[in-house]
Amino acid sequence: MHTTNSLLSSRAADTRPAAATRASIAVVGVGPRGVSLIERLGAAIGVAQSAHPAQTPAPIDLHLVDDQQLGAGRIWRTDQTRTLCMNTLAGAVTLFTEPGATVEGPVREGPTMYEWVLLALDAARRAGIAATGDATSADPFVSADAAAGFAAHEHDASDTGTAGASHPTHALHSEQLAQISEAHRRVWVEHPADLTALSPVLDEMARTRPESNPTRALYGEYIRWCLDVALAWLPDNVQVHRHHARVVGLVAAGAEATGIGEIAGDDADILTLSDGERIRATATVISGGWLRNAPTVEEEALRLATHRHPELIWIAPDNPIDQPLENVPGGETALVRGTGMGFFDAMALLTIERGGRFEVTPETRSGLTYVAGGREPKLLVSSTRGYPFLPKSEYHSLPPKADLHRLGAVVRRLENEAAAEAQTDRLVGSIDFDAEVWPAIVRDAYEAHARTLARVRPQALLVDLTEIVHLIDTTPAEFAALDAALAPVIPNEDDRFHPDRLITPLAGIDTAPQTEASSADGRDVASAVEALTQLIGNRLVGDLHEAELGLDSPIKAGLWAFSAARKPSSVLGRGGRFTWESRCGRYHDLMSFGGMIGSGPPAFRSRQLLALIDAGLVHFVGAHPTLTIDEGGDSQGPAFELRSPTTGGEPLRARTLIDAWMHSPDVRISADPLLSSLRADARVRPHELRRADGTRLEGIAPDIDVATGLVVHADGELDARVHVAGIPLNELLGDAVISPMPGTDPTMLRETDRVARSLVAQGL
Repeated sequence: MHTTNSLLSSRAADTRPAAATRASIAVVGVGPRGVSLIERLGAAIGVAQSAHPAQTPAPIDLHLVDDQQLGAGRIWRTDQTRTLCMNTLAGAVTLFTEPGATVEGPVREGPTMYEWVLLALDAARRAGIAATGDATSADPFVSADAAAGFAAHEHDASDTGTAGASHPTHALHSEQLAQISEAHRRVWVEHPADLTALSPVLDEMARTRPESNPTRALYGEYIRWCLDVALAWLPDNVQVHRHHARVVGLVAAGAEATGIGEIAGDDADILTLSDGERIRATATVISGGWLRNAPTVEEEALRLATHRHPELIWIAPDNPIDQPLENVPGGETALVRGTGMGFFDAMALLTIERGGRFEVTPETRSGLTYVAGGREPKLLVSSTRGYPFLPKSEYHSLPPKADLHRLGAVVRRLENEAAAEAQTDRLVGSIDFDAEVWPAIVRDAYEAHARTLARVRPQALLVDLTEIVHLIDTTPAEFAALDAALAPVIPNEDDRFHPDRLITPLAGIDTAPQTEASSADGRDVASAVEALTQLIGNRLVGDLHEAELGLDSPIKAGLWAFSAARKPSSVLGRGGRFTWESRCGRYHDLMSFGGMIGSGPPAFRSRQLLALIDAGLVHFVGAHPTLTIDEGGDSQGPAFELRSPTTGGEPLRARTLIDAWMHSPDVRISADPLLSSLRADARVRPHELRRADGTRLEGIAPDIDVATGLVVHADGELDARVHVAGIPLNELLGDAVISPMPGTDPTMLRETDRVARSLVAQGL
């Protein structure tokens, strides 16, 4: 990792293009982060040009390159099914900077996604634009309300009309519309969306609340509108070129002319696109998001097995909307690896998208009954933990701010120590997360649980809350020690906090029948799977109850503290500052456990899972699964086999395997042709991690100069033109995956501001 105290290193400043060459900036990957980069580029170009008001601005070419839908990108494209929803709330995402943000470029405000929804609905109502959608929702609990919601908006056709106000969602919209700031309104007024184009999603907009999980397609519409605004804000001397293609190679401009503007000594790169076009760029940023990796050894073996046995079907890891789930045979059993969001998405696509539906039935334990469409597979599901991600709390508002005062104090101390360290190289591997950071997180979580317990069930505590907090602070931050210390003052075990039971939810569980009978016929493993599925179903009922309690759940309060600790912890560890051992220890526990408890599905998805369990369409195999391939030497034929010690270790067979998850981008084995070409030319290297003894290791993120985003060459030199931003840097920078949340000075917007200013400094 390189760091610089100023915006640009001296090397970068020395390699700016000559004034005689035309400036040309390439943004490779135009999803949400690419859109933010364009907006920040416009702000940075404006600042640069305002410094020389007497000069006529030179023309600038801005190349936008993406083989997916510009603005929405691959994940959020607007033509996808409305079955899939965001894992972020409508009121908790924005692509605009806000007053108080620590960006160095100008703050340019704009509406949040929810405000954009309200402004679009209001404009559609005034214009008499009718909804053309089908009033369906990913959430079955609001589908019945959808048509009435937009009807209320349509009926209230005058500024002062009240007929629609009787509808509760419309009344809420009217109230919150009035609260949108003038600055945010002005952006809409000056750059209104195409309301006719939005008519298919107006019905969804009408039922959207701040705490709603919008469909991914609707978020894509918001991003595409933000792109339109960002392009409109560009200075007049910027000429935009759109390229619906991928970059398949990047090389430094040659010494001889090639017909695309190269000159001898040209300080630029040539980007080759998948359609054969070539682009000259004096600065480039790679903001491609979830870039794919080359197959692992296991994945190559699975691919070869499906070639040997065409009857075997393997759905490789990927974004669920891009997985060929239509190839999964209906009526057959499919093995599934993964119980996170990829699983919940695949579950929805294999049921709702195949004609099934969930009907609201309050008398069932899930509140739903699944009505089969007839083409569903039966899913046998496993993962490392073996337990599905927990449902998000139903706060009926935006999530609360977690009190992490102990963690905050530790972060401030370590950041101050880092700032005083003159040799930044010594910061790599300098923090033992397990010893220095984890104890503060554990104590913050236990206090959050205790405070909520004291509020909602004060009789559960035999002493004052202050004494409980004192015990938490004076007891070793180990789960067993804290439980033993708190047992005398919180005597009911069900009232105490047990996060360890969620870190390893199936630890010690073996549901296999304890008999000596042969299991060759599969009956023993089948009964073990049935017993485990019943156990998980019963626990899921409890998980949903805690989610329903929202702010009144002590368990959820403690878990929310763990989840909220991920962002400050990951940012603290930027640049490989955690030792390798602790990164693989409690930091790994925090990030994976935090994902399970804080990045799980909206509660309605968990209810759908429970309904599918009760319908006999989903069963659980257990934790720590192992996969083998039976080549079919016997009469049963070839099959994938999955085993878990939770259910006795006996094989479960199926001819279909679904890997319901996505790889983190890894620069060492990237399948992205652009990153691969940079690696082959030694223009990018993996960032560095270190063991406690100083041993150097390669990470998965590209090494960059944090202040600019410029990549670092294999020899340690800083590149003059190529930048990387976003998700591929998550291991290096931390907090690179989460969408920008209003009021939080989002990491993503600070990153795009830094990189945009460097693109302007390098490219102009």
